Amino acid sequence: PKCDIVIHGGDFTNTGEPEQVEDMCRWFAELKENGTVQHDIICIAGNHDLTFQPDHYVKCWRNFHVRPLDASTKTSTFTYFWAYS
Repeated sequence: PKCDIVIHGGDFTNTGEPEQVEDMCRWFAELKENGTVQHDIICIAGNHDLTFQPDHYVKCWRNFHVRPLDASTKTSTFTYFWAYS
């Protein structure tokens, strides 16, 4: 159904994978483009979205990934989405 706003309460990735962040951004853009969301989309990174918490991720990435993911990719993808949607 159509709505004024969407609030996503986090954990949109398993452990901060860039592909999952980009997929979420595409889905948000689709919701705006097709008129499902009339105004704003608010997304709050959760504890699973590790790369959005760079200070913590630097300490714990070895527990989740073979090599560290580039946290700046996630931030720039989301910044792009918010700035242009």
